[in-house]
Amino acid sequence: MSVEFETYIKRGKSLAAERNLDWHFEVDSDGLAASGWNLSEIVGDGKVPTQIFRDIGRDKRTLNVMESKGCAPEILQRGKRLTAEWEDLFKAVTCDQLLYKRNTPPHILQNVVRPLRVIASCANKSPRDLNSDDILKAIDVAKQVQASGKLSDMIVG
Repeated sequence: MSVEFETYIKRGKSLAAERNLDWHFEVDSDGLAASGWNLSEIVGDGKVPTQIFRDIGRDKRTLNVMESKGCAPEILQRGKRLTAEWEDLFKAVTCDQLLYKRNTPPHILQNVVRPLRVIASCANKSPRDLNSDDILKAIDVAKQVQASGKLSDMIVG
């Protein structure tokens, strides 16, 4: 899967470059960028609220659930910031969803990026090494994060 992963990331970088988006924006130890990408501005949407892609760290609610259940202390010790591979995947997914598939900024942030953040928060590995057990774990944790089940449904697809 490494070749496919690299191809997807390159495609995301290409889409970002076409729009002059800074792929290497600075992210702090919590996975937050000071500025990030203003998705509303990129698509010319003047609606309020403005949708900004800037949080690409682990999902706080997911970490809280994992901590309360005593699971994965090695993940909790790492803090909120994810690896560069995860950050690249978040950026590529956002570019793909916004610039290629033409989904709306709120849809991307709530229904695509958030579930991906839950998966990343539950995994203790590179995104290219994920397997079905990692996804099942994320689904289970998501059910505890959001009782309505919508978050876990978004992970399922």
